[in-house]
Amino acid sequence: MMKKYVVGFLVNRASESVVLIVKNKPVWQKGKMNGVGGKIEEGETPHAAMSREFEEEAGMKIPEAYWTLTVVLTGADFQLNVFIAEDFEAGDARQMTDEQITTWPYRYLPELSVITNLHWLIRLSMAKDVKFPVLIEDICSKEEDHVSG
Repeated sequence: MMKKYVVGFLVNRASESVVLIVKNKPVWQKGKMNGVGGKIEEGETPHAAMSREFEEEAGMKIPEAYWTLTVVLTGADFQLNVFIAEDFEAGDARQMTDEQITTWPYRYLPELSVITNLHWLIRLSMAKDVKFPVLIEDICSKEEDHVSG
């Protein structure tokens, strides 16, 4: 069965920052930063899941209409829907779970402390001259090789 996820980047272009979460789980993400996200629930749209996940994990209610679907990554047994929301006050994000919420300059993400695909996913999601969503199929065979919420 195909697992479906969302991950979102709340970006403030004025301060050049992005809201990230320091993951405790799954194990392969432990201690690394990722976008905020998680699994899409049965009967839920990706936009609804993104809005719900961000409120649950970062304490901010960002309506579905403000989330732009930028990338859809598909692997052998998963689909990841990548979103961006821009120009909200990132300082309003706060820790709501056992995973820490942090704000980082998106141009200077520490290489070893982030999920592998984070650098290029953020840059692609912020591009102004790209027709979204970008569809990337068969990106990898293992769930651990992708960015998930």
